[in-house]
Amino acid sequence: MKFKILSILLIQLIFFIGFTQAQDSRYLEEKTKVFQFFQDSIFTNQRYFPYNGQSDTIFIRNFLSNHGLFVQLKANLLNPEFRPKDLQPPNLIQFTQPELKFIFDKTQLDNAKEELGFSFQGNINVVTKHPKSIEISKPVFLRNFSLCFISFKNINRKREIFGPVYNLLLVKREGKWAIASNTIDLMDNYIDDDDF
Repeated sequence: MKFKILSILLIQLIFFIGFTQAQDSRYLEEKTKVFQFFQDSIFTNQRYFPYNGQSDTIFIRNFLSNHGLFVQLKANLLNPEFRPKDLQPPNLIQFTQPELKFIFDKTQLDNAKEELGFSFQGNINVVTKHPKSIEISKPVFLRNFSLCFISFKNINRKREIFGPVYNLLLVKREGKWAIASNTIDLMDNYIDDDDF
């Protein structure tokens, strides 16, 4: 009888480890795709990274951490009516209470550091310490890696309305990441003409 119980526990443990490794592998794969999207679309977007005459080089902190990021998102996550707009139909993304709790826990309570794990190209330098380095959060994936919350801080941006932190909700469309909502859309009470 003890052997049978041990065998069942061992099988469950093996299944759990295999599932966890598969999830970790998928996380790393999608994280790479998100950062490729950042390199191709966000870092080249003048709205987020206006170039100036001093330097066109973008410096990125060499690790990911949610500490000090995802600001302005906390109040929305505590609101059960939180429904960010998607730029494309169906235009509303409704989260369940367990999803809101998951997002809150990952964005507000998880401050552990994580390896960047991506090699940016071109005018993007990954640095250990630089006074103007971009800080990027860990991506928070939902719904089988079809949605992703991510935040970054760009202290180099001249016009800072709510500070230099941007919260993005990304959605996967036809296998590629795209912006569903940006910082302004995630804040219920603010509209800025420059963002349209």
